[in-house]
Formats: sequence, C-alpha cells, structure tokens
Amino acid sequence: MEAAKKAKEKKIEFTEALEKEHLTIEEILEIKKEMLLTIKARRQMEKVLSDYEESNKKKLSSQTKESSRKGIICWMLDLTEEAIKYLEDGSLSDGAGYFLALCYAETEQKEKAHKLFAEANKEFPNSPEVFSSYMHSLIKLGKSDDAWALLQKAKDKLGKHPVVLYFKGVQAEFLGEYRQSQEEYNKALELDGNYAPALFNLAYRYHLGGKLDEANEIYEKLRELKPPYANALINLGLVYEDKGNYQKALECYDSVLSMNPSHPRANLYRDDVKGLLSLFYDDSFKRKEQELSRLLGQPLSEFQIPTRAKNCLEELNIRSIGDLVKKTENDLMGCENFGRKTLTDIKELLARRGLTLSTETKTTSIDALLKSYISTEEPQKTDDVLNKPIFEIDWSARVRGSLTRLKIYTVGNLISRSEKDFMDMPNFGQTSLDEIKRRLSQLGLSLKQVE
Repeated sequence: MEAAKKAKEKKIEFTEALEKEHLTIEEILEIKKEMLLTIKARRQMEKVLSDYEESNKKKLSSQTKESSRKGIICWMLDLTEEAIKYLEDGSLSDGAGYFLALCYAETEQKEKAHKLFAEANKEFPNSPEVFSSYMHSLIKLGKSDDAWALLQKAKDKLGKHPVVLYFKGVQAEFLGEYRQSQEEYNKALELDGNYAPALFNLAYRYHLGGKLDEANEIYEKLRELKPPYANALINLGLVYEDKGNYQKALECYDSVLSMNPSHPRANLYRDDVKGLLSLFYDDSFKRKEQELSRLLGQPLSEFQIPTRAKNCLEELNIRSIGDLVKKTENDLMGCENFGRKTLTDIKELLARRGLTLSTETKTTSIDALLKSYISTEEPQKTDDVLNKPIFEIDWSARVRGSLTRLKIYTVGNLISRSEKDFMDMPNFGQTSLDEIKRRLSQLGLSLKQVE
C-alpha cells in the first residue's frame, strides 16, 4: 500500500525529473529504482516515454540531448535495442555514455562497452556504480591484472564504500581462495547489510557448495530489497527447483518478469518450470485417481459396522465403498433394522474420505465421481496441506507402516518430526527417509530441523 502511494506521488516527479537539462548518473539510477517498485510506476514511465516520442514540443536544449534522454528512458524500461539506437544518435555527455555502455554490455558488445566504461570512470572517478561496471568489464575481457591494479588505486577514493571490499572478495574468488572471498563479502556487509552484490555473491557461493538453506536465506533477503535484486530472484527460483518446490520457483520468475517482462532468463526458466508443474500435477492426478479407485473398491467388511446394518447393506448388494456412494439416504433407511444412528455413522465414514451418498436428484456414478474428484484438485494452501491426511499420499508399504507406528495422521504431524525420529526406528533405512523427504518437497515442505 505504501509502495503504491509512493509510486503515485512519483508520477509528476518522473516527468519533471526527466525533463531536467542535467541529470547525474546517481539521479538516473535512483529514478529507475523508484520505477521498479510497482507495476503502476512502470506504466507511468512508459507514459513518459510515449510523451517524449509523440510530442513535438522541445523538452531539452538540443535534439541530440533529447535523443539521449529517450535512450536512457528506454534503458530504464529494459528496451535495450531501442535504447542503443537513441543513445548512439544522441549526446554522450552528462553520463549518457555510461548508459550506452550498460546497453552494449547487456547485448554482449564487450569491447564497445569496455571503451565507454573506461571513459566514464575517468569522467566520474568517485562513482561506485561506474567503478563497479568498469571492473566487471575488465574481468569479462580477461584483463584481471588491470582490474586488480585498478582496485588498489580505488582504495583511496572509494575506501569507505562496500564496493572495494566486494571486489576484494571477487579477486579472492578468482584466485580460488573461497574462504577469503566469503570473509571479504561479509566485511562489505558490515558496512552495508543490504549491499546487494556482496549478498548475491555470498549466496551464490553457498549455492555452488550445496548449502541450499544458507543460500536460500540470503536470496530471500535480496528478494525483500526494494526493488528486488533480479539475479537473486532467478537464483532463488533455481534453489526452489532443486528442492522440488516448483510453485515457489514460478513465483520468483514471475517477480522478475513483473519488473522486466522481456527478461530472457526469467522467461526461459518460467516456461521450463511451468512444464515441470504440468508434469507434476499430471502425476498427482494420476496418483489421486489410483488412490480413489482403491478407496472405492475397499470392502465394507473392513469397517466397524453393526451386524444388523451389514446384513441390510448386503441385502441391497452393497459390498464396497463404491457401491455405497451410489445409494441415497432413503435407499438405506428403507431397509429394515437400519436406524438413524447407523445412517449417521455411514455418512461420517464417507465424509472422512471426502465422499457422500447420492441424492434423490443426482445419482453418483463411479466415472463421474472420479472425474469430479480429480478435476477439482488444485494446488493447496499451506493450511490445507498441513491438514491433509497421510493416507491420501501414495506411500510405499514400509513407509506407511512406519508413519502409523509413530501415530502420524496428517502432513502437519509429519513435518513436526525430524530425520532422527525416523532413523532411530528399527528397520527404517535411508531409502525410506528419502521417499518421505521427496514427497514433502513436492508440497514445498520439509522435516523438522534439529539444532
């Protein structure tokens, strides 16, 4: 709510700010940051670009300056090709060359980007953003020695900014000194706990090392930054994919696309994970169908039903749950010795399994019941998942028996247990534990962590 209100207040400021004759690099970066806060703010920026392109009224002192400004607005909106066209036709003064360099870097024109980054670093020697881009340019071109020499010189100008410690971490990582790199990233975070590049590299290092929980924690912190750090959202999505939580992964990619609808990796990964979700739910529906078929075929002899009522059900040729759901209350009550209390017991027996008797106006067929039961299945909310009965999940016989011995009847009961609880049981092995963890990961859950 607050972000939306702030974006509304920015409507006039976007227009006025972008019609100023001179804007610093920092001011432009701050405007883009504000634009990324909400979809509404992005729409306002798109309107600013439209006004620039359609109006015949001159907004800045020269045509080249207006072309550069339109290029910068296109860059803010991630319209990279259009940004390059306008910036190349415009004036590269007042930092516009820096934004053209960013566009070149994004389109893999490394040499062109490097040349402009070098010029921008000379023009703005005290800008951490320009220094960072120039350092990355040197490293990507394999000029690491030049990068480390530049880092040494930057200590005097930018020594109190976390960017210096961040690149010391990058240097250590480049040399294979991973523990040292993590120490440098943490030092950078002591100066600024929300310094995104250090948080991202630290999380990525954990991710590569298989420490997914540690990586996940930092990626989530990056996700909470305003605006979120796009690369962190991409990697967080990959962490969730590794854990089998495809719904959460999809949310991460959608968050990136809400800021940049044309983001190539986010679009690619989103399509991939939607395919995985489709396969997962298809598999889920198939298991649900098998489970329901088993339930409907379950003999009534397995349930505690009074003898008189059993005899009545047999007279009506009702021998399984599937036979029972085809009958109405009147069918059952028409049988001698079948009382109201027994009817209530029968209805509760079915209700606990998500089933009901037929009605006078609607007779339930097995095919219709299967179709209805499966087609209404949707990804469940957290509370629904936690209350989900264990018998609704397709377990192996050994795991099902172990869950029963531990008196685990719902998913909520299950996640309150630790790996140790299971491994302490006789004849319970790693294969069974892996089955439990795999099933829980498909629900976006895990076993209790023991400190």
